[in-house]
Amino acid sequence: MKAGLKLNDLGNVNDSIKIHQEALDMKEKLFSEKKIPASDLARQFSSLGVCQRKLGEYQEAIGFYIKGQDLIQTPGTNEERKMLGKICNNKAICHKELKQYDQALDDYRKSMHLKHQLHGKDANNGDIAGTLDNIAVVYSSQGDHRKSLEWHQKCLKMRQAFYRQVKNSDIATSHHNIGYKLRLLGQNDMALHHLEEALELRREFLGNNHLLTASTLKVLSDNHLALKDTKSAKKTIAEAHAIARKAE
Repeated sequence: MKAGLKLNDLGNVNDSIKIHQEALDMKEKLFSEKKIPASDLARQFSSLGVCQRKLGEYQEAIGFYIKGQDLIQTPGTNEERKMLGKICNNKAICHKELKQYDQALDDYRKSMHLKHQLHGKDANNGDIAGTLDNIAVVYSSQGDHRKSLEWHQKCLKMRQAFYRQVKNSDIATSHHNIGYKLRLLGQNDMALHHLEEALELRREFLGNNHLLTASTLKVLSDNHLALKDTKSAKKTIAEAHAIARKAE
């Protein structure tokens, strides 16, 4: 099992699949003999799903995730809830790649519900915040930027509560995402605040020459143009291009 994961990390996915399949055969036998819990077998199906996803075989991956999901449809332990939440999250990723956005949203919501069961209904948690962000991305892929903005804002609120107002790169990402959506919606004054906050945090936590810093500079430049601030737009896009050249 561990060897399979290591090979997977090295990109040797086909070898990893072989090892995971051998482990699956063994675990199916153990499960039939009631020697391992359902979550162990579900985890093995999930591992094969991850391998197929790395190969871009999204439909195959979904098939493995469904088999794992079927084993723990009504999770009775926290370990099962954690495993099912992970499976739903991974299945959502595949549905998004296949442009099956409604299915992706459904799985992300199931994952979020299970995470709330684990951490508490009103819990502020970094993992839950990540799911909020993923939902926002799916709405963006559908072209619903208002709905996407709403979920990015929920994500920022939770991250701020989770980190207790301590600023970091996750908070920067949320500000960037919100600023970008506000710019797309033509709310450029509000976008400016979030983009400047994102830029300040990315400079602090990632550095002046990081590509994510350049990404925020690019969006900020576009926003300056929309506000007819040509001087600031030229300055920020020049810095973004300089960072990109250094990264080549």
